[in-house]
Amino acid sequence: MQRARLSAATAAAVMAAGLLAACSSKPVDKTAGWSPNRIQAEAKDEMKSGSYDKAIPLFETLEGRAAGTPLAQQAELDKAYAHYKGGEKAQAIAALDRFIKLPAGADDAVVEQQHADGQCLLRHREEAQPRTEALKDEGQH
Repeated sequence: MQRARLSAATAAAVMAAGLLAACSSKPVDKTAGWSPNRIQAEAKDEMKSGSYDKAIPLFETLEGRAAGTPLAQQAELDKAYAHYKGGEKAQAIAALDRFIKLPAGADDAVVEQQHADGQCLLRHREEAQPRTEALKDEGQH
């Protein structure tokens, strides 16, 4: 009898957990009904306000929705810039590397990418330079 109660209690607990899991809410995609142009506009607005962490997922959504278009290519560049401005240099360079592997578009886009890539690398090197020189002065390098 004790075993039957335990099994019934276990079964009830499993059913309750299953019902709760079925009722759990999924994250709502606020961009579900948006056009690619609206997503781009919202992402650029986030960039202008300095909310790079909010702009990046919007650019990622835009890349998926407008895949294979110049809009998606621009989103990759804008995402790289958002990473860069947000202090995420490695992610910026990775995004630029992905961009360069995209099918060729306008030559201007490649030049823009290379310029941005160079800026990231130069800034990263400039930021590291004083630390390297300080270590040399201390005899640690």
